[in-house]
Amino acid sequence: MKRALLVDIDDTVVDWIGPARDAVIASVATHRSLAGSDPDQVADRFLEIVEETHALWMAGELSVDGLRAERIRRLVAESGTDLDDGEAEALAATYREAYLGARRAVPGASELLTEVRRRGVRVVAVTNNLVAEQEDKLRHTGLRELFDALVISEAAGVSKPDPRIYELALSAADVSADEAVMLGDSWANDVLGAVGAGISAAWLDRRGSGVPDPAVPVLRMSSLEPADRVADALLSSGA
Repeated sequence: MKRALLVDIDDTVVDWIGPARDAVIASVATHRSLAGSDPDQVADRFLEIVEETHALWMAGELSVDGLRAERIRRLVAESGTDLDDGEAEALAATYREAYLGARRAVPGASELLTEVRRRGVRVVAVTNNLVAEQEDKLRHTGLRELFDALVISEAAGVSKPDPRIYELALSAADVSADEAVMLGDSWANDVLGAVGAGISAAWLDRRGSGVPDPAVPVLRMSSLEPADRVADALLSSGA
């Protein structure tokens, strides 16, 4: 049996896409420049822009607040309207407030982490983001006390899928690579990153995308429920 569960946070145990979409539709898609646009398409495009711009913060080109405003500016610019700095910052702040209020845990997350810990297995988060952001997210959703340690890219100085962040997580859990399993929703960061570090991987495919590469050894699951069966699968030696 595995002795440690390494787990991603965003869209693995804390829903990010759902609240982000809700917040865009409620606060950004209503902007005058987007009148007549399909709110769902606006939300989809915003999520793409988030992925496209993440590297700007990682490279230190933008502050967190600057990045949030830049994402809104790019989204609105595609409709043919250029926002000035004040407008972009104000709209980003409105989005941020709506997002913070909409945060929620992924169904079954609390029950699964509780069950894994009940079995004596250490739980360590491995996540790309800001320390304060991830700490607050876990406290808001009631999950913080279910983690033995958090390995967060801002503090670690390295991000998934770099194997060095996995080495830090193994050290935090006090286990070897073959004693751990990584659970996450990102194929590139969580599956390929873990496998590249010699760690078993479990892929949470809640949207039913299907395994991109059947040659990669991975446990695929579509849900975190029921907790006992998911824990059995995660912690078995063949996961």
